Amino acid sequence: MAVDKYDSRPDPDALLADLHREQRGRLKIFLGAAPGVGKTWEMLVAANHKREAGVDVVAGLIETHGRNDTAEEIGGLEILPRIKVPYRGQSLEEFDLDGALKRRPALLLVDELAHTNAPGLRHQKRWQDVQEILEAGIDVWTTLNVQHLESLNDPVARITGVRVAETIPDTVLDLADEIELIDLTPAELRTRLVDGKIYRPDVAHRALEGFFREGNLGALREMALRRVAQRVDKDVTSYMRARAIPGPWPASEKVLALIGPDASADNVVRHAARLADTLRAPLVAFHAERPDEHGDAQHALDLAVQLGATVETTTMSDIVGTVLDYATKNNITHIVVGRTTTRPWWRRIGRRRLGEVLSNQASAFTLHFVPVPAALPIRPKPAAPPLKFHPYIIMAIILGAVTVAGMTLRGLIPQEAMGLIFTAIIAGAASIYGRNVGLATASAGFLLWNFFFLPPIYTFSVSDPRDVVALIVFLIVGIVTGTLAGRVRLEAQTASARVEALRRISRFGHRFSLATTQADLLLETATQAASITTAGIVMLAENGTLTAPLAVPPGITLDAAAFAAANWAFKNNIETGIGTATLPTVPWRFIPLRSDNVSIGILGALPRTMPPEP
Repeated sequence: MAVDKYDSRPDPDALLADLHREQRGRLKIFLGAAPGVGKTWEMLVAANHKREAGVDVVAGLIETHGRNDTAEEIGGLEILPRIKVPYRGQSLEEFDLDGALKRRPALLLVDELAHTNAPGLRHQKRWQDVQEILEAGIDVWTTLNVQHLESLNDPVARITGVRVAETIPDTVLDLADEIELIDLTPAELRTRLVDGKIYRPDVAHRALEGFFREGNLGALREMALRRVAQRVDKDVTSYMRARAIPGPWPASEKVLALIGPDASADNVVRHAARLADTLRAPLVAFHAERPDEHGDAQHALDLAVQLGATVETTTMSDIVGTVLDYATKNNITHIVVGRTTTRPWWRRIGRRRLGEVLSNQASAFTLHFVPVPAALPIRPKPAAPPLKFHPYIIMAIILGAVTVAGMTLRGLIPQEAMGLIFTAIIAGAASIYGRNVGLATASAGFLLWNFFFLPPIYTFSVSDPRDVVALIVFLIVGIVTGTLAGRVRLEAQTASARVEALRRISRFGHRFSLATTQADLLLETATQAASITTAGIVMLAENGTLTAPLAVPPGITLDAAAFAAANWAFKNNIETGIGTATLPTVPWRFIPLRSDNVSIGILGALPRTMPPEP
């Protein structure tokens, strides 16, 4: 297999993650699709079994919601007293975090993980309390309904018509060492509701006609099953990485679309999206930037995002090795790649097609080759950069000076040494000015060495057969040296650009952390946008209307069309303006600023150059 050449040692990140898990408490989440499936009851049953086995179990906080069977199941468990928090003239009972840390049981039960704490407590959310308890080395069992996951907030709202106010980041679910799905069929859950085992009769009647409709419960149940399956897949991948087990393990399906800079990339994305939808599998759009690539893959990557894919980009010259390494480490099962168009014979010499190489090396994966569409979409080619003559002039002067010096010192410098000097000049030209200048220097050096230094001099003929061989070797070495040096230069430039991007992000994070007021934050955001583009504008919303813009540089204003695009982006929570599919004629790019998936304002940027049309 091709993956045999990759490092077979355990993944250091996976080992560190395992080490961190061993140093903190273990977290178990009883996950349900809806209220009333019996999460708390199941947790209490399992906890009593632990207590009977001699484990020190404490009920830190249990929400019975008035259900007698849940209250009875607490049984002989020790109950941690709650603390009372005054709030707006009333007293709220909350989980006593400090009391739990002081008590330090072996296992602590904390119900309702997504709960929002009363103002004035150390943490805003109960999951943050649980996180601190875990760091203290205490095991925690807790409960959670799937609709409280942040990433599912919008889908749940669309399905049920109810937007859940209390959510937790999906990363909290990743903290769990164990997830137990508490599952009931929609019919059984509705029967429990009718029997009064979940809500009072008057509330139960409204719930049956609303949130607890059978279609809603079926969709929520599917979401819960999928999230648990995804978690199992992550556990499998982590296990493989920590133990250096070569993948993939086809425990579940994963689709990777290999995106290139060619015009058929969109077709690859659409085919991969259809395949992922059919398999009900996650989709990853993977693009390996090559230093010498010509074209733009951004349109295909944007399309992949619109179709729900996760985008991964990297910079590598060995695209096959990079793809297989990523696919192996991430348990990819299907790779979708486009067939390449026919190239002239002289461009195929010494090169194998990507599909052919993948077919030979990716034997552990299912490959899908997407045919070239009959009519590729016409995209305007990016304007070629203007030809710069000064590198050629500089190299011509250097070659001329070296030639004159060599002729002057003909008695001291043998002709073979001049060949080595010209080779060094070729490498320097390609490293500084790129491949094209390097190849031009190689051609000129070949002619100069032949004309001025190989007998008979001042002619292009060669009398000694050994000099013919030397000339041929010089030309080959010159071309190879120029090509390789130019490629190294391109890779260095690409790496330098990525380092600069990381520095910019780090600098922005530092400056952002120094801001003390909202005005400082907005000004810094606009400043960073202006540093990347031509100008930056930030507008927040007040009472559903965008306020006057804060602009950098000062004095920048929006015309009527630009303001309309900004307002559309704010109200519809989508990007608009240049480079997007919405109002692309507007020269600005407007990006919604979101909080809890709700648009709270707009960030605008005025690009220096015109991006490709969407």
